[in-house]
Amino acid sequence: SLLNDILDISKVEADKLDVELLPTELFKLIEEVKLLVGDKALQKGIEFSINYQFPLPTKLITDPTRLKQILINLLNNAIKFTQQGFVHLNIINKSPLLEFSIEDSGIGINKHDLCKLFVAFSQLNNTSQESVSGTGLGLHISKYLSQKLGGSISVSSEEGKGSCFTVTIALNETQD
Repeated sequence: SLLNDILDISKVEADKLDVELLPTELFKLIEEVKLLVGDKALQKGIEFSINYQFPLPTKLITDPTRLKQILINLLNNAIKFTQQGFVHLNIINKSPLLEFSIEDSGIGINKHDLCKLFVAFSQLNNTSQESVSGTGLGLHISKYLSQKLGGSISVSSEEGKGSCFTVTIALNETQD
């Protein structure tokens, strides 16, 4: 994971991290994400749910590998920084965009640190989470990838009450 992050960040910095747009089954992709992160939430005793706001496309044109990378990174972070409560993945069609919001009841982020979140190698100092570690690359890479997929990433948070990361990608539906 660390090696992949370092390789990805070098490609990001050179603007060479490519995306491969393919017909993608949305619900299958979300099920794969659920399988990869659901157990972590269960092991911590955190409620994990996926909420679909219909109508949603069954197929779209996107890079499934990169979309999964973004969602897994954000969900893993939410689980990592939540000791009790919940992590929810909400999916909404906001044509011309598809929106994924990851809400948690975790430690939250103070207003002064929000601007540091998407900077490469930036990590927030939080003494209540001393055992939590990472490279400080995941959010930077996720932001870049969301832009490559025709969208963006944003965050709202309140210290001690949780966070909500919102990712949008271009909604390119396919009928195949």
